[in-house]
Amino acid sequence: RMLGFGAIDQNNFRRNRAATALWMAERAGLTGSPAYAGAIASMQQGAWNTVTSALRGFDLTPLTPPAPITLPPSCTFMPAGSTVQATPCAGCTASDEALSVDGKFDTFATLAPATLEGGGALRATAPAGTVFAGGSIPGAFIDRPTMVDFQIGVRTYLAGQLQEDLPILTGDLGSAEDHQFYGARTAKPFDAIELYVDMTPGTGDVHVEEFCSEGSNGG
Repeated sequence: RMLGFGAIDQNNFRRNRAATALWMAERAGLTGSPAYAGAIASMQQGAWNTVTSALRGFDLTPLTPPAPITLPPSCTFMPAGSTVQATPCAGCTASDEALSVDGKFDTFATLAPATLEGGGALRATAPAGTVFAGGSIPGAFIDRPTMVDFQIGVRTYLAGQLQEDLPILTGDLGSAEDHQFYGARTAKPFDAIELYVDMTPGTGDVHVEEFCSEGSNGG
């Protein structure tokens, strides 16, 4: 009885050692190697010692996982010939509107804070004949101050008709941000993008760096 139990115990030990070796080989990225294939065949036959010897001599240290890929911010600039205007509303004024479609991030249009209570907006319209497909993420890169009681959103238009109104960010208090993309995924085609900002005035200017027919903050 004692001898029988000892043999069973030894066999279990060999089996567990073989299973551990296979697990370590998988973590070390050896699953495509001939040695691993041979070890699997031995495992299926119950040849536990052969499993272990087949993998002996290989580095079974787990592979270092690859570093996560960080994508940079992206922007598909509005095509040449696009125009920008401040949309009509009480007190809405802007300056250097054309700089928000010049293909450069180091220039910008400005929405002055004194004009933004009740809503200030810029609308970028592509040249005639240009229509962007639904499913894209239009918007704009902006620099904004700390904002109080605010809302930021995007509206899309086609031939002057509102397509979608897409609120992006609403809050009582928002910290200042530089070079941030504000956009939302659309469902309908469009040829114009409108960025609107509504906030309590007096906290600083909003700079609209560039409109994008498709954009992202990366990450």
